[in-house]
Amino acid sequence: MKKQQSSDESTISTVPINELSFNSNFSCNEDLDSLKLNHSNRKFALFRRNYLIVHIAIMLADGLQGTHLYVLYEGYNFNVATLYATGFAAGALASPFMGPLVDRIGRRKSAIYYCLLEIMINLLEQYECLTGLILARIVGGITTNLLFTVFESWLVTEHRKKGFSEEKLEIIMRDSVISSNISAIASGYLAHQLAHYLGAVGPFEGAVFFTFIALMLVTSQWTENYGSDSTEIKTVGKYMKEAFATISGDRNIMKIGLIQGLSEGCLMTFVFLWSPALSQFASKIPESGTTYVLGLDINKEPAYGLIFGGFMACGALGGFLKPRLRTALHRFLSRQWSESREPLDQSPSSSTCSESSISDY
Repeated sequence: MKKQQSSDESTISTVPINELSFNSNFSCNEDLDSLKLNHSNRKFALFRRNYLIVHIAIMLADGLQGTHLYVLYEGYNFNVATLYATGFAAGALASPFMGPLVDRIGRRKSAIYYCLLEIMINLLEQYECLTGLILARIVGGITTNLLFTVFESWLVTEHRKKGFSEEKLEIIMRDSVISSNISAIASGYLAHQLAHYLGAVGPFEGAVFFTFIALMLVTSQWTENYGSDSTEIKTVGKYMKEAFATISGDRNIMKIGLIQGLSEGCLMTFVFLWSPALSQFASKIPESGTTYVLGLDINKEPAYGLIFGGFMACGALGGFLKPRLRTALHRFLSRQWSESREPLDQSPSSSTCSESSISDY
């Protein structure tokens, strides 16, 4: 009896120890997984913050340049249309080469070049020198292509290189769109204040400041990445041949390119004309005893910065409403289509036609 009792006690005492060891191992694994997850989330949060700060600084600087450019050139008494066209032509000629060039020299290095060139442009814009302004417009056409190729391509490659999930990439993309809209609206207000205190060159001085902040962050925080790990060296001519073959081989790509080109042409026409149109409207307002007119500053000139911010706010509102309006329109058209099809489906003639057509086969 004593032996049996002692064996039972040893068995009973062994089970809880095994269960305890299993539970402790399981809890340790859970703790390790949670620590890894927290570490990954912290790394992603830091990566996201670093990119968005650069993105906001760049968008603020870009917005500040667009508010008073026409007014500045007009004040210099130069041909504004020629200067604008010079920038557009330079951008069109440089656009086929920017992507391959950026992939070859590296995205971080290209971002640094972009910031340096933008600082140079905004400094040249502040002096009444035709040669400097022409140079600024040519370089500005090149940097516009860099703006829309360098930063986002660096983000996508660096995000995947760090091993973050694609869902987190969508989060950064969403945040970058939101911050772009907010920055564009804020740049209008900042441009208005800077122009009020510093004149038409004020927004360009602000652009230099924000671009310098972006330059410091890119230089100190970003690491280099490239477009491809392939060691094959391609010439610009080979890139152009491949692009032409792709466009000519798929008519849908050609159609998208034409639609995009025509849309951008309309937008650039508006960009060129909105400032002189508002200036002409302001000159026709009679100088009565009115102390305040909506859209005019204290000098009875159009408040270009605030109006630009209003444009950007409308663009952000349109981007917010577009998917909802598209969904509502799709549902409405689908409902109308289904209701118009019901009488046809239920009519005897349609059923007879269907039966006769089926019997013909």
